[in-house]
Amino acid sequence: RLSCSSHWVIHDHRIVDRPTLPGTTYLEMVRTALDKYAENQTIVMEDIYFLTPIVIAVNEEKEIRTFIKKQAPDDGNGRGNEISPAYTFSIATRLRPGEDSWVEHARGKALIKAKEKSRQYDINKLLEQCREKELVYHTPADPDGFIREGAMGFGLRWQNIKHIKFGKDQCLGILELPTTAAEDVDLYKLHPALMDVATTIYRRGADDQTPYIPLFYKRLKIK
Repeated sequence: RLSCSSHWVIHDHRIVDRPTLPGTTYLEMVRTALDKYAENQTIVMEDIYFLTPIVIAVNEEKEIRTFIKKQAPDDGNGRGNEISPAYTFSIATRLRPGEDSWVEHARGKALIKAKEKSRQYDINKLLEQCREKELVYHTPADPDGFIREGAMGFGLRWQNIKHIKFGKDQCLGILELPTTAAEDVDLYKLHPALMDVATTIYRRGADDQTPYIPLFYKRLKIK
């Protein structure tokens, strides 16, 4: 059951003051559902569509589920290939179990592949390459604990940007959860708030700062 009183991930993410589940939460839900099949292998999500947002009232609850269906993987020639197990996934909610129909909010595809070695980045080298511009964040929250960017409102865990350094066609953002939320790193591999902010890092250096909401992710690989 999803509610503002028990889930910070929707309580602390507002669009026009309405609690709205961020799309990055769907990614963590699917990753969690696939984890027991992956057995520490690489999970690849593809063609992830956000169909309609999950919005709830402050005093409301909704039942939310992740539906996973195994597919016959395709080797590119229309033939099944059991080397990489393939799945489709869907996220859906309903307000009154047993009475309402499921409303689909997101869908996509996933593959489980052999474990891949994670790429290591030289942070010092990136810092040297990102010296053209720097943004430092000290955004004070409103009395209700939220910071606001246009029609968007963000609670404590979204207040995680320390600074961003920009270079030619690249940037390096430093994100850090507040101390009171530090234990989150033991619970989430794709932290919804950190991921949500990370997807905005590069465009924060652009002249046009009009807020936007992504409706599609092409590919995400979790090693």
